[in-house]
Amino acid sequence: MTKKKPSKPLPRIGLIGVPGSGKTAVASKLSELGFDVIDNYAPDLAKSYDIYIGPHAQYISNLFIAQDRELEERSWDLGPQGKGRVTCGTLLDTLAYLAAKVEVYSQAPKTDLNARRLYREMSAAQVVSLMMEELWRYTHTFYLPLNPDALIDVPGAEPEPPGEFLRTVDVAINTGIMKWRIPATTLPLGMSAAERVETILKSLEEDDDRGGNGDHAIEKEDSAPQSAS
Repeated sequence: MTKKKPSKPLPRIGLIGVPGSGKTAVASKLSELGFDVIDNYAPDLAKSYDIYIGPHAQYISNLFIAQDRELEERSWDLGPQGKGRVTCGTLLDTLAYLAAKVEVYSQAPKTDLNARRLYREMSAAQVVSLMMEELWRYTHTFYLPLNPDALIDVPGAEPEPPGEFLRTVDVAINTGIMKWRIPATTLPLGMSAAERVETILKSLEEDDDRGGNGDHAIEKEDSAPQSAS
């Protein structure tokens, strides 16, 4: 028997930001309020398939992440649903990682190996770009800036503060928000997780009052992210 869909779509929230930006803390509080959370798919992949997940992951890991996230979101769409869905990380995050790797190999010594690595990262970035055009189905998106004081888990090593690579990823995320005209609201660093959740709930309420809550399409044009007051 086909599950009857509600007449009005439930919120599908995408939290955008590098590791340590506070996505999981925000998602956890939203989970307490009845939202379903999609998170930790990257470390689960690492355990299940013995692939490296971290700042220095290669293109194949990022493609796995993009695919697994999409499958989890589709499973939520077909299953029992709470107040809405919250996904930690989006296709834009994955594309930003690939763009940062492209920059790394573009500046690396000109060897055959680095040329092949560059080609692979560029090809994977093109695939994820196509996925964004077809699969971007969030009703609300929120950008969490890089936290320079955060400690990032690194497989096989001690946690460390964000390095140059994650700063490059953060820049790529901001570039992507503008390039794709993603209507992302910025949740500033000075906000606590509770304050960020309050901003998200206020945004949902305002959108509901306007009769919105539909998919926010993306376009490849210049625009700037909004900022939460």
